[in-house]
Amino acid sequence: YYATETMRKVVNHGMDIAGGRGIQLGPRNFLALTYQAIPIAITVEGANILTRSLMIFGQGSMRCHPYLFEELQLLQSDDKANAVQKFDDLLFKHLAYTFNR
Repeated sequence: YYATETMRKVVNHGMDIAGGRGIQLGPRNFLALTYQAIPIAITVEGANILTRSLMIFGQGSMRCHPYLFEELQLLQSDDKANAVQKFDDLLFKHLAYTFNR
């Protein structure tokens, strides 16, 4: 998000500096293709409001849930045998928590 927004600001300032050269396509316009790609970067890389909101919601729900974050950490563990045992324990706690609610 920050990289996309920084790129957008830098290219917009570059277009201001380049003046007339910045509005015409051609070999001497070094910013044209980047300027045209900015809307794609904004949509794809999460700079739009919907994507940011979903990212914030997802991160918040993972941190607030009593078992989800630790379960995901165990899925990435290198010690698979120990991780499976801990994951099974957490999964049953997770299911009990869900059915209790």
